[in-house]
Amino acid sequence: MKTTSTILSLLALLPSALSTPVPRTYPAQSPFPNYSITNYTTGCSPAGCVYSFSVSYVSPACTSQICEPSFSTQCNGTDIQGSLMECDDALISSNEVPGWSNVTLQVRHEWDQDVTTGNGGVDGRFWALANTTVVNGVGVGGDAANFEAGVVQIGGTA
Repeated sequence: MKTTSTILSLLALLPSALSTPVPRTYPAQSPFPNYSITNYTTGCSPAGCVYSFSVSYVSPACTSQICEPSFSTQCNGTDIQGSLMECDDALISSNEVPGWSNVTLQVRHEWDQDVTTGNGGVDGRFWALANTTVVNGVGVGGDAANFEAGVVQIGGTA
């Protein structure tokens, strides 16, 4: 009797298990790209810090199934928001994670793409996460306002 009820319980879960999207792995552009950060400013008060910057990426010719499209937008936020927040372009989000004498700046880009043809579509939803460390207000390359953030993760669901 107990075996029958266990089997029926498992069978009841089967439709929801079959409807769950299955993550797939596709080759991405390589090497991972860098995003250009310009006009970065930050200011702090006892209540927290605010930041502002422009971020852009120019996509090279697509040579793989997953190709991140170009973008350019403005991002603003605080270090007390605690999570990625939308930039002016809602497909881009940013966060500033405070450290002792530095901050880690994060930028996330999301896009839809038809992975069977390589053209934009709704077959897959992909994302790329870039970050960089800003030490004492100076970004990678020694410039306080203009530097790059390297993509460290690319993922998605198709």
